[in-house]
Amino acid sequence: MQWLKRKYNATPVPYRFYIFSMAVFISGVLLSLVFGNIVVDAATTVSSAAIIGGFVTWCLPAVHWMRAMWEKPFGKTPVVLLHVLVLIVATVLSRFVVAEALGLPPQTFDMTVGFLALVFYIPAWMVVAAIILTIIGLIMFSASMALMLIELLFQYVATYLKIVGCNLSARKNKNLTIFHSFGAIIAGIFLLSSYTFLTQKYQPWIHSSVRFIAVLSDFQPAINYPGVLPGERVHPLENGFIAFARTQDDKSLIIGIRSQRPDTDVHLLADPLPSIKQMISPLFESLR
Repeated sequence: MQWLKRKYNATPVPYRFYIFSMAVFISGVLLSLVFGNIVVDAATTVSSAAIIGGFVTWCLPAVHWMRAMWEKPFGKTPVVLLHVLVLIVATVLSRFVVAEALGLPPQTFDMTVGFLALVFYIPAWMVVAAIILTIIGLIMFSASMALMLIELLFQYVATYLKIVGCNLSARKNKNLTIFHSFGAIIAGIFLLSSYTFLTQKYQPWIHSSVRFIAVLSDFQPAINYPGVLPGERVHPLENGFIAFARTQDDKSLIIGIRSQRPDTDVHLLADPLPSIKQMISPLFESLR
């Protein structure tokens, strides 16, 4: 028991997470023979969380180093460049969302895109961090595999050199460094999956919110503009078309596009947006 305690105390904290993850995964595989695949799924989740925890613990010294470098004259430059990259990614994501919500080119809806770029700043961090972690993980995995091959080759050569009296002791790499790469890759996949899950689960709500934001920011009343009806908010488009938003009698909002000529058909972009009262009434009724 004392030997096990000494081994535990001598093992670095990240490797404790990795050993725990392996133990949980192996136990889950063995228990699945009795209880089914649900045990493997649970064990895989816990094991992945443990690997991510070990990787985060291993990265803590780097975080402290970055905090120390922040006070240096050029220490802020990489962080500022990273923020700029995230802002660009947030702008790209907001353009995709505007295009999906309205079904129109987002280039003319600059105010809506600019506002959503601020809203998508945190999700953009998730995407950028996922890409960076995945790339770092793949590089670390390639380096770990190359190091293992070099060590095997060295041991192979050392075996034959002993014949001629040259004794070379190959140092065995007992560290679980390859798990650092697994932690980075799994963390990147987790962040990217979280972003995808949130955007898909709340897609109807996001699209409705984007339409409301577009109407309030990029659609304007223009009573003197040719072909605009009373009570409409319009947004001119290219090729002689115009997007309009109009409130109906039940306070719902319709958005559509038509040609600026008054004798053309109207094309609605989506179902009418319900009013605030229509949206919250089912909620109050369910609470009764």
